[in-house]
Amino acid sequence: MSEPRTDIQPELWVSDGRAAVAFYEHALGAVVEHRVIGPAVSDVIAQLSVAGARFWVSTASEDLHRFSPDAIGGATGRVLLVVDDPESLLSAAVAAGATQTSPVGE
Repeated sequence: MSEPRTDIQPELWVSDGRAAVAFYEHALGAVVEHRVIGPAVSDVIAQLSVAGARFWVSTASEDLHRFSPDAIGGATGRVLLVVDDPESLLSAAVAAGATQTSPVGE
């Protein structure tokens, strides 16, 4: 039986996700581990790693407009907590007083 997996992965919200991914690949030697392309030319969400350290880059979407880079004058981000049972962790966090701001997903 393996130990439960816990990991903290920052996510950077940027105006042009594809350009940011290309920059991190070129500038840092980042490796794209997962990528989802959106309908607009700049839309992307990607998990990258640099020497095993994982982070995410995402084009700021309309539903996150209050957090968009343009709205706050630059890039913004959040920290993703990756665990084996996110539903249970979310339930416990809400029970402890947290507010769910987005659905649990992959």
